[in-house]
Amino acid sequence: MALCCASAGFAQQASPPVSETAMQLIYGADGVAQDIPAGLAMLKDASADGDLAAQRTLGEQLIGGWVTQRDSDAGLPLLRAAAQAGDTKAQLSLGTFLLYGIGVPKDMRAARDLFEQMADRGDPTGLQLYGEVLMWSLKDPNAAQTYLIRAGEMGRGAAWAILAEGAMYGYLGDGKTSRAKFDGFAKRARATGNERIEVLDATRQMWGISMRANGPATLAKLETAADAGNTEAARFLIALVRDGNGMNIRKDTPHAMELLQRYADLLSPQQQWRFEPTAAVAL
Repeated sequence: MALCCASAGFAQQASPPVSETAMQLIYGADGVAQDIPAGLAMLKDASADGDLAAQRTLGEQLIGGWVTQRDSDAGLPLLRAAAQAGDTKAQLSLGTFLLYGIGVPKDMRAARDLFEQMADRGDPTGLQLYGEVLMWSLKDPNAAQTYLIRAGEMGRGAAWAILAEGAMYGYLGDGKTSRAKFDGFAKRARATGNERIEVLDATRQMWGISMRANGPATLAKLETAADAGNTEAARFLIALVRDGNGMNIRKDTPHAMELLQRYADLLSPQQQWRFEPTAAVAL
C-alpha cells in the first residue's frame, strides 16, 4: 500500500501542470524545443476544460501580446474567468494590466477592487503595487501610505522599504514631514529582513538627505551591510566604487575588483559576469 502511494506521488510530480509545459514550449525553456503554436494550442485546450492556470496564462499572453498577436478581446474573458474563480495570480495579472492600461483601458478603480480581493485571500501583493503607483504619481500620498502600510502589516517587507524611499524623497507629504517618516519605516523594513533598506539608508548618507553628505560613511555603511550578508548592499557597493558618483565617492576600479572577490559568495554567476568585464575594461 505504501509503495502504491509512493508510486502515485512520484507520477504526480513527474507530470507538471499543463500551463507549465505549455510555457516551456512557448519560450523554449528547460531544454524544450520552442514551438509557440503547440504551446498556445495546449493552453487553449486546457482552458476549454476549465483549467484556471491555463486560462490565466493564455489570457496573459493574449492581452500582453508577448508571443502572439495581441488579442485582448479573446484574452480578457479568460483572465477574468480565472480571477473571478479566486485565482490570486490571475487577479494580480488582470489588476496590473488595468492599473497600467496594458492591452486594456486603464481602470485604477477596477484594479484596486481586484487587489482588495487578493488581500481578502491573504495576498497583499496587489495592495503594495497599488500603493506604490499612488505614491510615485503623487495622486494621493495619504491613501498611498495607507495601502502600503496594510501590505507591510500583512507580511510584505518590501512595502516598508518602498515607504521609506517615498519618505526620503518627499512623496509622503511636504518635504520635511515626509522625510521625518523614514526612520520609522526603515525600522519596520529591517525587522522583516528587507535588504534594500540598507541601500536606501546609504543613499541618504551619500546625497545628504536629512544629514550631512559623507562619501566614506556611505561606503562604510554598505560594507557593514555586505559583510552581514546583504546581497543588495554588496551589488550597490561594487557598482558605486567601480563608477564613483561624481561628488564625494571617487572611482576606484582596483578596489571594486577587490570587493568583487570579497563578496563573490553573495553574487550569482550572472551578476559576477556583469561586473567583471566593466571593471576589467576600466583597468
